[in-house]
Parts: sequence; structure tokens; C-alpha cells
Amino acid sequence: MSRAYERLAERFSRIGVLAEAEGVLAWDAAAMMPLGGGRARGDQLAVLAGIAHGLLTAPGINADLDAAEAAGLDSNSSPDPWRAANLRLMRHAARRAAAVPGGLVEAAARANSACEKIWRGARMRADYAAVLPTFIEVVRLAREQAAVLGAALGLTPYDALMDGYQPGIGAAEVGKSVRALRALPCPRPARGRGPSRPAAPALLSRGTLPGGGAGSVLPAAC
Repeated sequence: MSRAYERLAERFSRIGVLAEAEGVLAWDAAAMMPLGGGRARGDQLAVLAGIAHGLLTAPGINADLDAAEAAGLDSNSSPDPWRAANLRLMRHAARRAAAVPGGLVEAAARANSACEKIWRGARMRADYAAVLPTFIEVVRLAREQAAVLGAALGLTPYDALMDGYQPGIGAAEVGKSVRALRALPCPRPARGRGPSRPAAPALLSRGTLPGGGAGSVLPAAC
């Protein structure tokens, strides 16, 4: 096996452990931690996110990716399809990380944590105005990330964000699926089987997907 791939596998294994630690801390914050610990927990999550980002952007990772790819590990004819798939995902993750400054990664993690803590209390009181200031900051940072990612990847900002969850699937593809769903017949209750309920208002029947595809966004309610 390529020594370069071994180094990459070790690096991404450490990144995976950091993600697991973030998950445990986030779960504890949601289920067990007193509210007074929110600021410290946000700092902890931000530092872990920064460390993981540093591992993804450290000197040498691109050289190892190049060497592993040169050895043919990423090709369709690779004798080990698992390593080939891993290598493609590693390259994808490293390319995205290189586009985003580490400070922005940590700021987003800290803002997300703060907003989530406030939302939990505000939801119980139906006080959604209390969430607005921190939510505005979350959206601002997400847009900043989307802008730098889009510029680096040659995508619209919204498609650049979608690329982090489902590479190759953008707003245009989602728009086609939504329009196909809208074309399906709406089921109607059989006559004589209980009282009918009033039709719910459409949430949003026409509009434009953020990535640029014009057309229907959400299906109109039946």
C-alpha cells in the first residue's frame, strides 16, 4: 500500500476522532450541561473545529494526495475500490478546507453553538425574537463561507454549501426533483370516510431556488 495513503489514512482517522469528540460535547450540551456552561462549550467546539481544519490544510497533505493519486489509487481500475473512494473524498475535503480560513471555521462553530443554546430556551418560551441576534450572525458567517467556497470551487454560493453534503448535486438538480413532485396527483380522501379538513395554505408555491434555478421551490399544499 502507498506510504502516502497510509499517512492520509492516519490523518483522516485523527480528524474523525475530533469529529466524534465534537459530537459528544454537542450532545452533552444539549442533554446534560447547565446553561451557564454555554460560552465555554462554544469555545471548546470552536477549538476542536480549528484543530480539524488545521489537519486538513497542513503542509504535506496535498503532496500525499498527489502521490497517492499518481500511484493509481483513485482510478476506477484500482485493485482496492474502498481506498479509491476514500482518496476521492479526502481530496474533496482538503480542497474545501483550503478555501476557508481557519478563523472563519472557528467563528462559525462558536456562533452555531451560541445560537443553539439560546434557541433551546427560547423555544420553550416561544420567544423567537430572543434567537434573532445570534441567528443573524450564524447566517452571516454561513454566507461568508459560501462565498469563499463558491469562488474556490467555481460554484454558486448555495451550490458550494450543498457540495459539502452531496457532491455533484446542486440547486438545479433539486429543482427538477421538486418540480417532478409537484406534478404528482394530490391524494384525496375517499367520500364518506370522516369529516374533511380545510385545505392548508401553500407555504411557498412559486419562487427561485437560491442557486439560480427558476421555478417552483416547494409544492403547494393539497
